[in-house]
Amino acid sequence: MDMRVLSVPGFPYAPPRCFELPVSLTVEFAGGDRDYIAFPSVQGDGFFCAKITDTIYYVSRAEGSDTRRDYAIDMSSGSAARVSGGTDSAKLDFGAVGGAAAPGQCAPSGDLDGNAIRWTFGTGDDSWLTAQYSNGGVRVRRPDGSEKSAKSFAAARVAEGVYIYYETFEGYRVTMLCDFGKALAVG
Repeated sequence: MDMRVLSVPGFPYAPPRCFELPVSLTVEFAGGDRDYIAFPSVQGDGFFCAKITDTIYYVSRAEGSDTRRDYAIDMSSGSAARVSGGTDSAKLDFGAVGGAAAPGQCAPSGDLDGNAIRWTFGTGDDSWLTAQYSNGGVRVRRPDGSEKSAKSFAAARVAEGVYIYYETFEGYRVTMLCDFGKALAVG
């Protein structure tokens, strides 16, 4: 897949919330760490789930006022990737869903390095930004010419053309699950 330049057209779209996953999931990570994700009957503040492909889901849940965990869950391979921690402690872990023998295909990836992606969020002249990925990091450029570099960055390949990544800046963390084959992202 050629990801040198990808334009995401500005249109008012976000993947709909998803209620297709089982009522609860257990994800086991290396070292015996285990997350139990219970899906509420009504999705409200602190919990979000969206479907990005036929079998891959983005799940975000808050655990207290300052802690959020974001997941890419691939039900076809039984694999999962988790982003946890804050701006100074963010990390990316890999696991298996529901007792699968071993994690599936989620793995660290440098595929975004050397690519620039222009994200368009609306219809105005100032409703875009460009993210330039290189050497395991990202630099964001805005329409006014200002640039900002992330404190930390990590990416993982979830499936062909689907990546989860996080960027931390001063005071916040951005986590995205992107299907570059369809130019869709949630996060």
